[in-house]
Amino acid sequence: MKTAICRIVFLITISAVLSGCESAKQFRTNYQTGVNPNPTNSDYVVEQTKDYTLGFVEFDDQGWLWNQKQIDTVRDKFSNEMKTQGLLIVTFVHGWKHNADSQDGNVQMMRKVLREIAIMERVISKKENRPARRIAGVYVGWRGLSENIQPLEDLSFWGRKSTAETVGHGAVVQLLASLESLKNQSNMKYSGEITNHQRMSTKLIIVGHSFGGDIVYSATAPVLTERLVENVDTNGNPEIPKSLGDMVILVNPAFEAARI
Repeated sequence: MKTAICRIVFLITISAVLSGCESAKQFRTNYQTGVNPNPTNSDYVVEQTKDYTLGFVEFDDQGWLWNQKQIDTVRDKFSNEMKTQGLLIVTFVHGWKHNADSQDGNVQMMRKVLREIAIMERVISKKENRPARRIAGVYVGWRGLSENIQPLEDLSFWGRKSTAETVGHGAVVQLLASLESLKNQSNMKYSGEITNHQRMSTKLIIVGHSFGGDIVYSATAPVLTERLVENVDTNGNPEIPKSLGDMVILVNPAFEAARI
């Protein structure tokens, strides 16, 4: 009798674990651009509205891109928009219990924030007597949500923390370098003409929250350290250290202070 009860309990436990597991998968598989998808049920790599353009780039648990085509699609879209106006690129790396699903709370938050930034940019541009920049977001997705039932969801903390550190040392570096290169190329192209430079000026802001802050730190710290060391000109005179993009922000980063 005890053996039968134990077997039933074991089967129930296994069933709960399997049903509560969020499988590793790519959420954004539609590479069409120039359309306005329904944001409540979207698998688009690029979502476009009148206020903003939002691109998605996803990484697996080993830190590899699910598909290089995601970066290429986002980069091509931004490049085309830069031909007629400057961009304010806001890159966001989500944290624990989130992913790139259209219904995810962080995805919905990103859309709302980009709309609000677009309103602010229009107001500020008028005060500064310059054309408004187009708002461009990049949502960096990874499997921050690996379990969808309690207490397994909360118990996933340490496993997701380890995954975040792995992702931060992976192809996220490639993504951030690609965005910075895109920004620099655009600004350099129009730096000779003041009017066009103001019109075309592009900014890059990188934000990481929670385990996303861990990912951003892991990806940017080696680059920033190298730039801090090599901040001299050809004559050996010290220069102002270069940042990565225009601003890097860590919001409640979930890693040990001893790492800094």
